[in-house]
Amino acid sequence: MDDGDSQFRLALLQVISKLPNSQFWQLVFAFKTPSENISSVVEQGTQAYQFLNWIESELNTHTLLKVRDVLKEYFDFEISYSEPDLFNNWLREQNPQRSMTRRQQEGIENHPDAESQEQKHSSVREYAILDNNSKYTFLESFLKARDWRAADIETEKCVLKAFGHEEGERIFESELKNFPCSDLLKIDQLWMNHSQGKFGFSIQLQIYRDSGAAPNQYPNEIFWNMFSQKMGWMRNSTLQVAQYQNIYLDSRTPNGYLPYFDIIKSSGTWSCALYYVLKRLQECNSSILG
Repeated sequence: MDDGDSQFRLALLQVISKLPNSQFWQLVFAFKTPSENISSVVEQGTQAYQFLNWIESELNTHTLLKVRDVLKEYFDFEISYSEPDLFNNWLREQNPQRSMTRRQQEGIENHPDAESQEQKHSSVREYAILDNNSKYTFLESFLKARDWRAADIETEKCVLKAFGHEEGERIFESELKNFPCSDLLKIDQLWMNHSQGKFGFSIQLQIYRDSGAAPNQYPNEIFWNMFSQKMGWMRNSTLQVAQYQNIYLDSRTPNGYLPYFDIIKSSGTWSCALYYVLKRLQECNSSILG
């Protein structure tokens, strides 16, 4: 998921999250989404994420463009001209026939009903415009929207950027030992703040220590298996794929379940990478406390 895809998905997610409930379910039914894929007992922001996740996994990413078109045609949400230039340019590249020209935009702005149109679309702009100057904008936005899968993907990107690596590259364990405290603490803080203290490296560190890990000593395989079971990452002695569609901020999801264990792509094993991240987090916290 590159920055353009991230913006597009986030814009759709935020708009769908704010739809009147009746319109949200009309949208769901329009795409013949199986009822078991959308929980009826969670807030609409989570339902919107479940809907888009199903669209991407069962159909394809280009179907998101159809979602945008349905929002425009049936609910009169014109996303394409109310977003920043970066987002507009990306939409034009994906579907140039559907994008609005500057002349068309000016025509709408000068229309007698422009004021009512402005009011109608103000909520779209409010939730979709992103501050691209911050390297943590996407991560914070995904966490606020509780789009856990996108937040994990973005966390992986943030970790790579902290070391000056490109997407797809591996981080050496020697680098993880010196994880920049400012980046590590910021990433952890965002996860903690937007999960009611349930997710984040700090929670993983607490569980790691409470599980009996010796300070400054890499644990053995028996410990990691026990720790992974406790975190919900392992079942029947097998590491599991993250279940992003079934994540809740209550006892149904283990504390510290996210960020998921495999988001840090290192040159070694996932357990070595996590060990050095948690060890470094402890050092960073100690330096702050003096």
